[in-house]
Amino acid sequence: MTRFLSVVLYGGCLCFFAQTLPAQTLNLPARKTNALSGSQFELTIASASLSLASRENMIYAQVVAGNVPDFFRTLVPVTSSAVINTVTQSITYYVAPDMLAIGCDSDYFLCPMSPMLDTRIGALTGCTLPTRKMVGDIWKAATVHLAPQPLSPIAAMTTVPYFAKHDTLVDTQRATFFPAHPLGELVSGDKKDVVISNMIYTTANRVVIYGWYYTSGTPIQPMTNVHADTYMDYSHGNRLVQNSCILNGSTATTIQAVLESSSLNTILSDEGVMSKPWYPYVVTGEEEVDLPDQGFVVFPNPAHGSFTLALNNLPDVGSFFRICDLQGRVIREERLNQGGQQQVNVEGMSAGMYLLSICGQVSSASIGKAKLIVVAP
Repeated sequence: MTRFLSVVLYGGCLCFFAQTLPAQTLNLPARKTNALSGSQFELTIASASLSLASRENMIYAQVVAGNVPDFFRTLVPVTSSAVINTVTQSITYYVAPDMLAIGCDSDYFLCPMSPMLDTRIGALTGCTLPTRKMVGDIWKAATVHLAPQPLSPIAAMTTVPYFAKHDTLVDTQRATFFPAHPLGELVSGDKKDVVISNMIYTTANRVVIYGWYYTSGTPIQPMTNVHADTYMDYSHGNRLVQNSCILNGSTATTIQAVLESSSLNTILSDEGVMSKPWYPYVVTGEEEVDLPDQGFVVFPNPAHGSFTLALNNLPDVGSFFRICDLQGRVIREERLNQGGQQQVNVEGMSAGMYLLSICGQVSSASIGKAKLIVVAP
């Protein structure tokens, strides 16, 4: 697939070396009043025919647009420590109060995702994932301990309707903690964690899962990498951890720098040094949607104001492009240039997801499948 991109991040290795800790909120746009609720979004991605890549593009688009609950935006401090050469060393880091969710406070959807998408969202928000030791420390710091609610281990457990079924159980249990423990308090026990681990690299293309603590503090599942990185089921959760953190109350550092340190790693790791504390995926500053190449490329995507449409070996009959909303309504049509690249103005279009297709001049039929594009606020 042709890409017109420059790599700005490799393998999730975020190079933040600021001397002061940034504000402890997620750096995302304000949620739009007309944004999809969690249940509405769940319905948009529930189709069995939707590919994983398309579904994860749609999740990413919602995050980029700021469609996450208000309570999810304020990060919660957690401290991990270890005795190193008889001296107690500690790290204070900031974590999302719950697993990644789409929607609003009154209706949000906890959506399992791949480590590939975790890496993209981490690049966007300056976050990483926890280690096994950090998951345990987060559980200890949590003020809301939910009891795990496993569902039947059937094939459907990897489908969005099954995700939603489990979400309903989690929501019902979470409501029993109101009003004493409102949204925004640190929650643990609702999902297993996708974690950073040396096990990422013992077998190629694997996701590492750990946890789902009982209220007694015992995890259901030991750390494992048996699943491919494209596998996720209803029990998987994705906890954002701000990469920037504070060592011993005063020194600015990063989660990843500590995990790579031969002297400090035990504060955050029970596996020793992690020489590569990230999943091995490349994240780019201007990212093409990852539906199969149909002869054209869109960048940047998400787009703000405009995007570039790059034509790649299109047949001569291609004469115009068409942008439709997800209900199939035509939003814009425009004649194509004779090859090369073309700027497409999306100024004035509402933020959201659209489908772009290239159409033939005679039949007006689309050539190949449409691509998902995202107009950012």
